[in-house]
Order: sequence, then C-alpha cells, then structure tokens
Amino acid sequence: GDMTIGFRAEDASVTQGAEYDIEAEIYTIELLGDAVMVSVRAGGKIVSVKSDKAFRAAIGDKVRISIPFDSCHFFDKQSGEKRATA
Repeated sequence: GDMTIGFRAEDASVTQGAEYDIEAEIYTIELLGDAVMVSVRAGGKIVSVKSDKAFRAAIGDKVRISIPFDSCHFFDKQSGEKRATA
C-alpha cells in the first residue's frame, strides 16, 4: 500500500555521485554555523538534509539526496501508523 517515508535530516546526505534516491531543486538553504540545512521540494513535500558547513549552492540548483535504507522509517499513508518494514 501507500507509505510515507521519514528520516532524520542528519542521516541523509547531499551527494554528487551517479546513484541517488531523490533529485530535486533547492528550496531553502539555512546556515547553522557547524552545518548547512538544505531543503528541497520533492513529491510535493519539503525534504531537509543536514550538510557539511562547506556546502555551497543556490536556491533553484538541482541536488541529489541520498538516504540510507536503514535510516528510513515507514508509515501507513492513511493511518499514520509506523510499519515494521517497507
């Protein structure tokens, strides 16, 4: 059935490689001091990823977001209940 995937921003990463989970345009960039919070609009939702403080890009640039499978949490789209596996 339909699921919603959740993950912590610090568990994902902005990547440059050929393999990726999500490709989307940058919606916002927030400098946090020790890191940069990069938010993209993907699938009609805002997805945030905590990146290294050296990350540089502009709003509207396309980036690739990698999310390790073992860092994902799966929820039933209708009830919101957490599922054990995908």
